[in-house]
Amino acid sequence: MKKSITVQAGQQSVWKAILNYRASQPHRRRMVSQTENVTVMEESFTGLPMVGTSRLVYEEVEHPFEKITFKLVEGQHLSKFHGSWKLVPSADGRTCAVHIDAEFDTNLPVPFKENILNQLAEMDIGKRLAYVKQQAEADKD
Repeated sequence: MKKSITVQAGQQSVWKAILNYRASQPHRRRMVSQTENVTVMEESFTGLPMVGTSRLVYEEVEHPFEKITFKLVEGQHLSKFHGSWKLVPSADGRTCAVHIDAEFDTNLPVPFKENILNQLAEMDIGKRLAYVKQQAEADKD
């Protein structure tokens, strides 16, 4: 799944908004640990078809102001989860393109699982990008 958005803010404001997203829904997501450039997150997803609720622990590796890669540490119902956020500033620095690339799969034998997973991911990634856009544009460099 790949999705992108252009934000009317500089790269550092976008970076800050992505990092702030970690604490945006404490009832769903929490930071487990953090070192210099590595953060381990735990996140819960509710209302999922066939499984209801799922818990996911993943590691994010920061490459400041350019990219954050993420990968599965442990996941309830997920067998694969990895990808990245990439930030590409415009030449004048006034805007920044944000690209999310994510791959995931479930270990459940669910009919039409690719369609279901893609729909859920599209909605979730869309919400994440909308949050980043709104936060970064409110707090421009």
